[in-house]
Amino acid sequence: MGGGSGGREEAGIFAGARSQASPVKRQPAVASEPVTSQNDAHGRADWIADENWSAGMRAEVCTVKVLATADIHQRRGKLDSLAAAVSKEDPDVVALNGGTLAVGGTYQHQVSVAECAQRLANLAACDLVIVRGNHEDENWNQFLVAWPIKSRRLTLLHGSCFHHGPLVVLGFPCLLGDQVPFEDSIGTVVVETPPPLLDRPAEIDTWLPKIIHAHGPASRALWLMHEPPSGTPLSTPFGPVSGNPEWVGAIARFSPQLVLCGHDHVTPMKNRHWHCRIHDTLCVNVGQDDSDALCFAVVEMTFPRRTACLPTKTVVRAYPWGESATLLPDPRL
Repeated sequence: MGGGSGGREEAGIFAGARSQASPVKRQPAVASEPVTSQNDAHGRADWIADENWSAGMRAEVCTVKVLATADIHQRRGKLDSLAAAVSKEDPDVVALNGGTLAVGGTYQHQVSVAECAQRLANLAACDLVIVRGNHEDENWNQFLVAWPIKSRRLTLLHGSCFHHGPLVVLGFPCLLGDQVPFEDSIGTVVVETPPPLLDRPAEIDTWLPKIIHAHGPASRALWLMHEPPSGTPLSTPFGPVSGNPEWVGAIARFSPQLVLCGHDHVTPMKNRHWHCRIHDTLCVNVGQDDSDALCFAVVEMTFPRRTACLPTKTVVRAYPWGESATLLPDPRL
């Protein structure tokens, strides 16, 4: 497994204004070079055909931007920082990778469950996706009551997939804590939530292969899991935040391009590792430290067409690290 940092980015935030009505962003056009031919008529016809083909290909190329974080635990400072990051980055999708709520009551540095729901509903992003963490417990019912269901779409992933343009996001269940309140809300209370293939995903071999088969290769683009895969620099080797060995096996078997996790708040900072490799898969921990500054990743994926497919290029920028990693997958895979 590799660790450490990717290449450093220049100072500044990479975001561009665009209409929220469009689910994906177009890449800038690239000028075509004319095709030469000894026969001018044939050469002109070849040039026109090549230009039309190139223009069609350029029209299909698009990008999707995801802003992902985890373990904000109703913390006022983290929610403030999240709102600022979303405003600055202008993502298509905000992914909350578990640990959104906090078990054990509300403390001075935290907002109420109801205020947390309202703040998240106010985020300026086309889609908001949540996977469950171990702190989404009975308090999840309070969150749903406070959610403005008629005016703000919310997507829950629990052993299921979500589509945004060509991007397919696969969300894993969290096997820690009480899953029932979260599971019971899927496909019933929250609008436009993709129903899971199984009501209560438990054994990974009973649900993950079915999802991969149903959604095809595109379901390997981005995986969200609260518990990190075990045995990496992104989590401690022992204890309740040591990670899930089943997730390691799933990654080895299906080779997703990118995995985002959380849960362990300390080890990535301690090891100075925000990402690592498991075979060909890049794994990133987007969990929090103790400051009010938000730990998050901005993922920009370039796709060859607007229907579900794997990206041809993925750039992951990690904050507050100020570093990045670029994925250029083998097109044969």
